[in-house]
Amino acid sequence: MLIKTDFRAGENNEEILPENGTGLPYRCLLTDLGNFVNGDFPWHWHAEMEIDYIAAGEVFLRTGEEMALLRKGEAIFINSGVMHAFRAVPGKECQVYAHLFDMHYLSGAPGSLLEQKYLLPVIRSQSLQTFHILPDGERNIQMIADLNKMAELIREEPFGYEFTIRSALSALWCTLFRQTEEIRARTVVRNRQDDERIKAMVGFIHGHYREHITLEDIAKAANISGRECSRCFKRCINDSPFGYLNRYRVQMAARMLLQSKDSIMT
Repeated sequence: MLIKTDFRAGENNEEILPENGTGLPYRCLLTDLGNFVNGDFPWHWHAEMEIDYIAAGEVFLRTGEEMALLRKGEAIFINSGVMHAFRAVPGKECQVYAHLFDMHYLSGAPGSLLEQKYLLPVIRSQSLQTFHILPDGERNIQMIADLNKMAELIREEPFGYEFTIRSALSALWCTLFRQTEEIRARTVVRNRQDDERIKAMVGFIHGHYREHITLEDIAKAANISGRECSRCFKRCINDSPFGYLNRYRVQMAARMLLQSKDSIMT
């Protein structure tokens, strides 16, 4: 089932993914960024791996370390646990097909050979947060074709489509594994403590944005000082705590106006 989705987040700002009704550890979400204020899809993360295909428009993907412009016909891989956000280029319709899946959809049983040999080297790679898939070579073009095939299968649900999707995703993963070999070979040291802190603090903001909150309140969510809180926001998402808070409040107020007849003052 193809799912048209909105954004919800839970504890520590982990995205709450909608139920797919099939029991598969795989979802295909269709997101229209035009439904979000200024085309912004808020900062979030999830344990599932994600591969996005841009079906219309252009969108900026932001992580703590990079910003990539994605155009129609391109795709991007986002690794497990990576904080990221999207912003559509203004003035254009922007639709994104997001394929999200648990590694065991491909590896089978936990601890299997497939998991050890092909999945964990990607998930545990500190140098591989994202991989931009441009339609500029045989392998990349084939990955994009696999993504489109998966979207078609999940939309039409022909007999045995669950197996066929897994087969297409497996083929895509083998290509992705080869294409990222040089990236994964790099030695990169990341501040994992910053990752956990920003997830906790952004999650606190999402849970308490209706309230009067102080810098110290936000910092307390990660057990750090207010000064270190500000530094962490700057390092991780290039923003200030209150800059992020105010933008999120505007996004939520606008969503309430669009989705409810209730006053935003209540």
